[in-house]
Amino acid sequence: MRRIVVPTDFSKNADNALNYAIEFANLFEAEIHLVHTYHVSNRADMFISINDIIREDAEKVINNLAKETQRRLDKQDGVFTHIVSDYPAEGIAYIAKKNNADMIIMGTKGAGALKGAIWGSVASRLITITKVPVIAIPENYTHFKLEHIVLAVDNLKFDNKNIMSLILNISNRAMAKITTFKMVNSLEPAHAQQFSDSILELSNEYFISQNNDLKKSLIGYVATHSTDLVCMIRKERGFFIDLMHNSATKKIIFDCPVPLMIFNEIDS
Repeated sequence: MRRIVVPTDFSKNADNALNYAIEFANLFEAEIHLVHTYHVSNRADMFISINDIIREDAEKVINNLAKETQRRLDKQDGVFTHIVSDYPAEGIAYIAKKNNADMIIMGTKGAGALKGAIWGSVASRLITITKVPVIAIPENYTHFKLEHIVLAVDNLKFDNKNIMSLILNISNRAMAKITTFKMVNSLEPAHAQQFSDSILELSNEYFISQNNDLKKSLIGYVATHSTDLVCMIRKERGFFIDLMHNSATKKIIFDCPVPLMIFNEIDS
């Protein structure tokens, strides 16, 4: 874990996500790349002047934010800033790819009610276009604790070594336990409810949920089992596709009471 991208719209919730990212980065002595995106109408008579004004203002704010971030970051010369004229998700994905980021950490709401809705959509859009794992930080989540990680898996075989290695690395650095939360359809046969060898090697504890309302079941478990981070894998197949299609992804990002890390198994 060497580089963490942190998008910001300079809102309170973006600052909360940055606070989390700083603590996370300090576990690995990682760099932080602050990213601010903006989009201006391309009308020829107004684009240049407005673009320059927005960029200049953003540079002042993000440079001050970078100084404060560096003051709290263990890695020397470890903060970088990026201002991108693009749609938010696309701009963030571009910076993450360009800088070989290992993680993106962002808030789920921005400044104001309208921006809050848009920022949540940015997070859900982002996980569909980037290969980089995304941690979505809930609104008003202001503390960093990483003692219990819950990995939510479905009934299909899970043996992605890259994902498993990253989760295990985080667990080892934070000295956190890992619980595998397995979602199975209530009609699945008993043999389908067993855990694969790879999961048995990864986890300290295991939990099987037979509930057709997968999102409700997972969030209910998280709320009652002192969970600090939920990990989910976005797939093209299996009933996770129902949970992780675009509109459902938005909802679980908004509803999850703790940070939610989403991997894209398709591209990993």
